[in-house]
Amino acid sequence: MGKADFRLYVVLDDARRRVDPAEAAAAAIEGGATVLQWSGGQASTRAQVETGRRLAEVSRRYGVPLVVGGRVDVMLAIGADGVLLGPDDLPAVVARRLAGSDGIIGVLARDPREALAAAGQGADYVLYARPEEVAGNVPVPVIALGLRSPEEVVGALQAGARGVALAASRVRQGELGAACRAFAEAIRRGANPQQFAAGARPLATEPPFGDGRPGFL
Repeated sequence: MGKADFRLYVVLDDARRRVDPAEAAAAAIEGGATVLQWSGGQASTRAQVETGRRLAEVSRRYGVPLVVGGRVDVMLAIGADGVLLGPDDLPAVVARRLAGSDGIIGVLARDPREALAAAGQGADYVLYARPEEVAGNVPVPVIALGLRSPEEVVGALQAGARGVALAASRVRQGELGAACRAFAEAIRRGANPQQFAAGARPLATEPPFGDGRPGFL
């Protein structure tokens, strides 16, 4: 499994100011999230550190890794587990030197060339919108990006993705936990048993809603 269980990678949206990030993090984990990603966006560094520390407390309490979007300094300041790098962020090789060997380094790649380069620079995983283009050719886990509903999970896993990303911004307010349960159940149904290491964190399997529909916008 490597440094993390990437099956259900949940991206928290700090732009939704009415939603408490720590509460959203707990709801996502209780719904089955195995990794959390959070970015403070345009907030000041001080504000990002304050919020990030609360999120890090939640992630540690549940034993689920927290990845900070784009900011290695914030990652280190709050004691998060890793960082997700975009095209305009530090190169993965530089982030690795700062984060150390135990830090989780992810890269948002836009094409196969970027995905291969990220793996070569020491990234631990790649976020990619079309996993079939790179899975099997990139020697690190590929997380499928851009899924709109649980119905797309099986296809992503069959294409070789090690996990799928769920963006909180695509979920109706207050229903993140239920949406995570829907994705977790889809992963449980669609994953090849050989795709994941033994002993991986169990995914929640409760039904998402009475009628089975996830809470997407």
